[in-house]
Amino acid sequence: ESKTPTAATHALAERIIGWLVAEKYWPHDEPRSCDEGPACRLADVVSRGVLLCRLVSVIDRSEIIGVERAPKTAAQRLHNVSLALRALRANARFPPARLWSPRALARADVATCVHLLNDARAFLIKRRARATSHM
Repeated sequence: ESKTPTAATHALAERIIGWLVAEKYWPHDEPRSCDEGPACRLADVVSRGVLLCRLVSVIDRSEIIGVERAPKTAAQRLHNVSLALRALRANARFPPARLWSPRALARADVATCVHLLNDARAFLIKRRARATSHM
């Protein structure tokens, strides 16, 4: 994908942000949009690693230890993202395609960030559907 996100990428990011807000995963102090569009907004939030670690904690049903809650440097962002990816790689059920790109995520690569979050959203939606079908 090129550096400029496509309309389809922005639309997918908008759906993901809507889901994150509805599920109360989106940081409450974070605006949902910016001039660059939803894909860039989502990538910026994902690049800090805090949201990603929170989602991984939900996926794995256990807290990730050592998360820098307010990363100020590129190294802190990369640390958070690496913690999340390491935990996801240990989960045999999570799709592995984008779990080896910590630097791309930490530098807010739009395609990588949007598609990894879409994988997480799909994983959690499927798990919820399986859980409700067994009730």
